[in-house]
Amino acid sequence: MSDSCRTLREQLNVDSDTLRINPTSSIGVCCQLVALVCALLAPYMPDTCRTLREQLNVDSDTLRINPT
Repeated sequence: MSDSCRTLREQLNVDSDTLRINPTSSIGVCCQLVALVCALLAPYMPDTCRTLREQLNVDSDTLRINPT
């Protein structure tokens, strides 16, 4: 364990299990970030964003930044 993690653990007075990050939530956050980037790049790279939406199984209306 690195010194910074050890120091943080000592300052917070918690065990190392409490500081662990849930891998499932990490993957979920990454998928949400990819979806956001896809929505931002859609006007410039429509084919790539279409492929990403298919891989994420998300409808194009769901990823609209400014729905009207």
